[in-house]
Amino acid sequence: MHDQFMMQQWRETGQLLKGHGRTLVALVLLLVGPLLCLDALAVLVLGLAPDDADKGIGLLNVLLMPVLNGCIVWILHRGYQGERPSLWAALQAATTYWSRLFVAYVGVSLITLAWLVATVLPAYIGMAMFKIQQPYLLIPFGLVGLVLALPRFAFIDPVVVIEGLSPFYARQRSAALVKSRRWTVLGCGAVAYALPLCLELAGEGLPDLLGLDARSTGLALSLSVGLASALLYVVPIVFFYTYYRALAVTPAAIEPKEQL
Repeated sequence: MHDQFMMQQWRETGQLLKGHGRTLVALVLLLVGPLLCLDALAVLVLGLAPDDADKGIGLLNVLLMPVLNGCIVWILHRGYQGERPSLWAALQAATTYWSRLFVAYVGVSLITLAWLVATVLPAYIGMAMFKIQQPYLLIPFGLVGLVLALPRFAFIDPVVVIEGLSPFYARQRSAALVKSRRWTVLGCGAVAYALPLCLELAGEGLPDLLGLDARSTGLALSLSVGLASALLYVVPIVFFYTYYRALAVTPAAIEPKEQL
């Protein structure tokens, strides 16, 4: 029954992507496209190194992320209510929740950092005591920190945008929805984020790996892969909206809870 429930969420995710695909693609192009253009201009016109340009654009992306993710949830939810939401209406609505969602993201980042310190630092100290100089051995400890921190915040976006909660109560509400479903949320998140994350990493490393000119073909490849990655990041946002909606409107008994 649990497997059927989750398969239904993936099917609904596909249906939402099909039904709102044009609007969501237009949203990503509208918000992410200018950032990629600025990245290219910083390299080609200002003469910045690609890595330096990426750092500056990364800061802007941090401010943009709550708008993009929130607009996706807003568009999906208005569609679920039978409306035909426009991009302009979605961007206008972003002014009502952007600050709360941004603060929620900052809180999630700090909590995640605390878990990483708690899991990685003892291992680092132990390695230093025994003079083990293999930094890659810290990776499993970092993964443990991420597993402990991130799943509980999977529903932050819909909780803030739809329920209108403050950052503090939004984190509590998301954690309550995830409770006893941690491994399901973790597995679904790993599947949904795997491809866009791999593409994002490939966009950063492929130009150097292929020996391409960082200011011409390498830059074009990096920006193209970055845009493809941004489009694919829509998928996990849509999935966790459908999952949230199912949990919010369906009695808990319909989805069997996991035994921890």
